[in-house]
Amino acid sequence: MHISFNERQKISDMVLKLMNDYESEIEDAYCNTDGEFKIAFAAKIKPKGNAKVVTTEISFDPAKKIKDKITETMDPDQKKLPLDDKKET
Repeated sequence: MHISFNERQKISDMVLKLMNDYESEIEDAYCNTDGEFKIAFAAKIKPKGNAKVVTTEISFDPAKKIKDKITETMDPDQKKLPLDDKKET
């Protein structure tokens, strides 16, 4: 078993989403710290049948503790729909 490009990309996308979701809280926390400010990320990949469940977490804390996560199931056999090719008329 290996970690595919798609799974690595999914984790990167999830980290970016969490950073964007908490942009103002991160900025406030950073501005209100005297010293080092730490943002922690964790990623977990768990097999589930033929699919994999990918969970990415964010946490940071100076003023108020923030901890959140995103979980998605990735099935390598599931194909993307060509919705980008279709335009509404």
